[in-house]
Amino acid sequence: FFWTMGERSGGTESSTKASLESLLVVTMGGSIDKTYSVEQSDFVVGSPAVRRMVKAVGKVQRRMEFKEICRKDSLAVTEDDRQEVVKVVTEASQRFIVITHGTDSMAATAEALKDVAVEEGKTVVLTGAMKPEAFKDTDAYFNLGAAVAVVPYLPAGAHVVFHGVVFSDPSKLKKEGDIFVDDEHVNTRGPRNGGRGGGGTRGRGRGRTRGRGRGRGGRGGGAAATNEDANATESNNPAPTPAPENTAASPDTTPAAPSGGGDDA
Repeated sequence: FFWTMGERSGGTESSTKASLESLLVVTMGGSIDKTYSVEQSDFVVGSPAVRRMVKAVGKVQRRMEFKEICRKDSLAVTEDDRQEVVKVVTEASQRFIVITHGTDSMAATAEALKDVAVEEGKTVVLTGAMKPEAFKDTDAYFNLGAAVAVVPYLPAGAHVVFHGVVFSDPSKLKKEGDIFVDDEHVNTRGPRNGGRGGGGTRGRGRGRTRGRGRGRGGRGGGAAATNEDANATESNNPAPTPAPENTAASPDTTPAAPSGGGDDA
């Protein structure tokens, strides 16, 4: 299936030409493709979301070819599936390849692709989402857009692009909750200013203000303010979300159907 969105424009700089080269998009399922199944009363991996996403944007100035390998939760991805994607990358005519994939075993697939990508002189970027494309508060568009934008500027190899960060060594990549970290990129969304030594201006100032208003001040108020800030997004967003792929014991644990149903499977 070959689908062109937008017209390619010429350029004199090599970087501009590279950014407009044809792009291969390979889909392997994961949370980005999950949709609600009325028949199963659960979220399942449906049709690849990336085609709908590109079509919805409508002005993507890239030639894109799409290849579907599987529709699986990443914990269900097998070594045979990984060998298939290695074969696709090896035989692809494109130099730049974006793969949408579930988050739990994304690093393992990137590791399987790393050496062959370097040998073939190809740049592979894996990305996905913690929340399905069908959800209003999805991170799918952000991650896919970042992957498509940066892939021409990265060296040959296999990279993971997620939440605005490029991870180029999959062997050091690990998942902490709903983010990826490695030796250089740590979890900066943990307790930011709590504790005795980490109060800082934010913790002390806002904490004391809120603390006095509630009859509680000092350091304790600062910790309370920090916790409230960290939970603000979650508490203000009542929409149900499927469980991200972060537990091997129950990768498909999901909530009840959102009102209005899901999109087509």
